Amino acid sequence: MEMSWTYQNRTVVLKGLLPGVFNWVPARRCNKLLRGNHSPFTASLLVMEGQLGLKKEGNDLPEDLQEVLKEYGDVFQELSGLPPIRGQEHRITLLDDQQVVKVKPYRYPTSQKDEIERQVNEMMEAGIIRYNNNSFSSPVVMVKKKDGSWRLCVDYRKLNQLTIKDKFPMPIVEELLDELENAKFFSKLDLRAGYHQIRMWEPDVHKTPFKTHEGHYEFLLMPFGSTNAPATFQSLMNRVFKEYLRKSVIVFFDDILVYSRDWETRVRHLKEVLSVLREHMLYGKKNKCCFGEQEVDYLGYVISGGVIVMDNTKVECILNWPTPAIVKDLRGFLGLSGYYRRFIKDYGTIAMPLTNLLKKGWWKWLDVEEAAFIKLKRAISSAPVLTLPDFNAEFSIETDASEMGVGVVLVQKGKPLAFFSRGLGVRHQGLSVYEKEMLAVLMAVKK
Repeated sequence: MEMSWTYQNRTVVLKGLLPGVFNWVPARRCNKLLRGNHSPFTASLLVMEGQLGLKKEGNDLPEDLQEVLKEYGDVFQELSGLPPIRGQEHRITLLDDQQVVKVKPYRYPTSQKDEIERQVNEMMEAGIIRYNNNSFSSPVVMVKKKDGSWRLCVDYRKLNQLTIKDKFPMPIVEELLDELENAKFFSKLDLRAGYHQIRMWEPDVHKTPFKTHEGHYEFLLMPFGSTNAPATFQSLMNRVFKEYLRKSVIVFFDDILVYSRDWETRVRHLKEVLSVLREHMLYGKKNKCCFGEQEVDYLGYVISGGVIVMDNTKVECILNWPTPAIVKDLRGFLGLSGYYRRFIKDYGTIAMPLTNLLKKGWWKWLDVEEAAFIKLKRAISSAPVLTLPDFNAEFSIETDASEMGVGVVLVQKGKPLAFFSRGLGVRHQGLSVYEKEMLAVLMAVKK
């Protein structure tokens, strides 16, 4: 789209931006223009084809994507029967093979008993579980979901304590996102009940039983709550998508993101991923997927045209967080806000009065802690847009030091990529500014 007009005997041409491409004007540049002999003038034309998070389906999709989804319609079917043996079955290896885990079932109110019976019957009919009468047993707990319904979970804590931990490396979210610098189009796929698409290794099935008020059952498929289940799942995903990882696909457990640098390759990349899912009989949940989008929410971030911002729903949750009354509340707040610390200049220094309260016996919420709590919320509400890194270009760092902490901003082409910071303990607070800034440099290199 292009418009032109004449202003002060000059022709002015206004061109639309290419899909997914945005030009960000630094605040310092704006201030410089406003201080000069320039008249500020802003015009915007916003054309909205859909809302972020609205997953286009059917006739709303471009024709080429509709054809792909029609061709691979079987990949989105309901689960039925046992999944195939893929050589990646879930194992539970105990520290002592002779050890038996047997925990008494908990007591449940009548309303929960009805729900337990319903969900157990569903799993029996789906072939997820079967009757069992061996000596292993773990109790059931009912967890309330956001929509008010109940999820049946097995409390495997005792079993997990006695299980040898799988050391398979888990993906690091920041490293996954670094792959998306030139991506312009995205398709996101969510697997249907992902854990239940992996079989239990038959010799270990007898370790999975749970007891309810009406029976004793064991899992034929990988159960939620087993300590090594995430490692088993990620290992399978890495193996089946190995050919495409860091080229057109990133995978975080059952969240698969297909990314393409141009319009032409987006269909080919999607077909490659759907072919892998079909080959290995892995199935997606179509109503939780999106296809060919220029903006996508993934792992708590919104990614578009080489930039990344925080997910607004998570930001609202942080801003609406009530003043913590106990350590558990504060830990939840710091866990959520800390997930976005790369967006916040001096996060570590601002949060220091709050992190100190996590120490045993330190709880005392005074004016200092309240001020830090409010300041952290304000910083998150005004967090900048970050640029994704280009590993073929130079990086630079800008350091900062104060009495209580040090900070660094990682910069490329004049745009921020990430902020790192940490509060200083008593031992380091007495260092000179030069020494503190050297600490900041070391922190940046380690990050």
